[in-house]
Amino acid sequence: MDVIFAAWYSVENWPYIAMGLMGLGFVIFVHELGHFLVAKMCGVKCEKFYVGFDPPLKIGWGKASIRLPSALWKKQWGETEYGIGIIPLGGYVKMLGQDDNPSREAEKIREARQAETAETAESTDDANYLTDPRSYVAQTVPERMAIISAGVIMNLIFAWIFATIAFSPSFGVPYIRCDVAAVIPGEAAYQAGILPGDRIVEINGVKKPRFKDLRQEVILGDFENGIPVTVERTASGDTVETFQYKLRPQNSDGRLIKIIGVSPAKTLELADGTVVLPGSPAVEVADQLKAGDQIVAVEGEDVEDYVAYSAALAKHAGQPISVTFARPETGERFPVDVGVYFMRRYGLNMRMGPIVGVRPDSPAARAGLKSGDIIEKVNGVDVGDPLTLPQRLRKEDRNQITLQVLRQTENGDDSQQLSFTLTPAPVPWGSEMRGKMEIPSLGIAYKISDVIAGVQADSPAAKAKFLPGDKIVAIDLKPANEAQAEKERALFPDNRLLTQEIGGAEGVSWVLWLRSVAQSIQEDTGVEVTVLRNDKPLKIAVSPATASRTAVLPRGFVFVNETDIMRANNLREAMALGWRETKYSMLAVYRFLHKLVSGQVSPRLLGGPGTIATVAGMSAKQGVASLLLFLTMLSANLAVINFLPIPVLDGGHMVFLALEAIFRRPVSEKIVIPLTWAGLLLILALMLFVIGLDVDRFIL
Repeated sequence: MDVIFAAWYSVENWPYIAMGLMGLGFVIFVHELGHFLVAKMCGVKCEKFYVGFDPPLKIGWGKASIRLPSALWKKQWGETEYGIGIIPLGGYVKMLGQDDNPSREAEKIREARQAETAETAESTDDANYLTDPRSYVAQTVPERMAIISAGVIMNLIFAWIFATIAFSPSFGVPYIRCDVAAVIPGEAAYQAGILPGDRIVEINGVKKPRFKDLRQEVILGDFENGIPVTVERTASGDTVETFQYKLRPQNSDGRLIKIIGVSPAKTLELADGTVVLPGSPAVEVADQLKAGDQIVAVEGEDVEDYVAYSAALAKHAGQPISVTFARPETGERFPVDVGVYFMRRYGLNMRMGPIVGVRPDSPAARAGLKSGDIIEKVNGVDVGDPLTLPQRLRKEDRNQITLQVLRQTENGDDSQQLSFTLTPAPVPWGSEMRGKMEIPSLGIAYKISDVIAGVQADSPAAKAKFLPGDKIVAIDLKPANEAQAEKERALFPDNRLLTQEIGGAEGVSWVLWLRSVAQSIQEDTGVEVTVLRNDKPLKIAVSPATASRTAVLPRGFVFVNETDIMRANNLREAMALGWRETKYSMLAVYRFLHKLVSGQVSPRLLGGPGTIATVAGMSAKQGVASLLLFLTMLSANLAVINFLPIPVLDGGHMVFLALEAIFRRPVSEKIVIPLTWAGLLLILALMLFVIGLDVDRFIL
């Protein structure tokens, strides 16, 4: 969500968002066009054709009221008024005899049927209206079914067309490959044994998945029984080994969605726009670099890919390094010297948390360490600051490391102290500190408690008067001024989400989140930390973080993701790929709704018009093919949602028509009216909810 939020704060993205809005409007237009064309084919008079809604709007009361325009554009052409409504939440076709008032619909149908057999009828406007053979209610049940279902069918046809064009030889869809660049400590992939450099070739039955397929299958997969994953690993001698896993995703670190904990592969090519992270040591050499430059060596040793680069950083952890770049356009190779990336910290030492993951076949696994164990001593010395433990262990000269841990008994009523002796086995990759810490050479991932163990002297935390025993429950940024606040939103836009909406949810490690924030925000930005002291909340203002002697592996370069192009060789293949994408999008909607109703996914993942327009704009920015694929997904979603058996939606109308066909008479008003109003209230409530989510994301 942070990327979506940031998009609104970049003026350069607005033209793409406008393109996305036009695409959204076209999808709605296509849906209503389906109703319109089939209604015309059945001889029904269409009075209005609108994209968006045009409710009557006025200011004031009685004769003093002023009517406001309800349409952005409208034109009478023949018997139909065409227009664009002022409320961009859908669209409609107004047919003769079709009434928005549910209490009159069944009455009209019944009276129309009676009028068809009557020998005479009074010559009144109402009688002519009801007996007009071109009215909607005068049509047979199959004809009305065709009219109602036409919008959904049109959306599916155009979803297929969009995807076919996207995969055609003229375009091709760029996608991020499912090569694993890094594995997040403690997550499902880590505990299963997936390693950096592995390639995911199948997940939950989807072969050759894109990274977006991986994300979707994780969100919509079987959390209880696990998600089947097939992984290929290149071993020595270029032999390829295949492994089968069943992963159980987790909602860790306060995320709204479940993850398995893998990062997509990156190239060593510098990204377009921001080539280095603000505040990192790479900033000092940024003027020598530009987008497209590629890292080819570290300390004189060639690096072929991101995993090798990560291994080189781990090998030279805490040391200045020489990084050699190549500039493809000129063939030039040049070295730059990059310093150590020292953490900016506030001076808080936290209590050690439990082990949350043990990598299979690691020294820790062979020694018998388990999740839930709490490390108390290392080589007979108190564990100390858990943030610096991996760095301290890297400097150990001993061949063996002795860990004293506290382990709960099986019944949970007692605990025991155990001692383990491990022989470190350094691994050829770096650690990803995202919510959890890792000791790579031992194969242990652990949490850091939110309870303060101590405060470093003369640190910002000491000046703010934190006390041992305080428990962090929330954090909020305090920029120096509004101009800087805008920069903070661009640099770390999800701060608001974490502090105000999750606020200490299970799995969130506030000290690691605070460590991450400290590296990203402006140097003169303070924070406000909420702690529990004696079970009472207390807000403490903290001055900006200062540089420490704790080093992290990255140096601050921003790389392009490893991508590929999925392109058909001919039209037939493009149509096959397009239909597969359309079916996959349709099924994904049903699976998501099932997860939503069963409470397995958060309703906060829903998005309103603002979110849809922004994601469409982001797709447009990536190219025509990406936008077409987004419209495929959107069109398929609209088809599925519209055909749900909810009154006022197309699916609800189809249910009533089916019952009318079975019982040979319209459904009783006693049933139609309350169900229709209930459906209308449900849809309105959903609209208000998703619009509220958008307001919260983009405005508040």
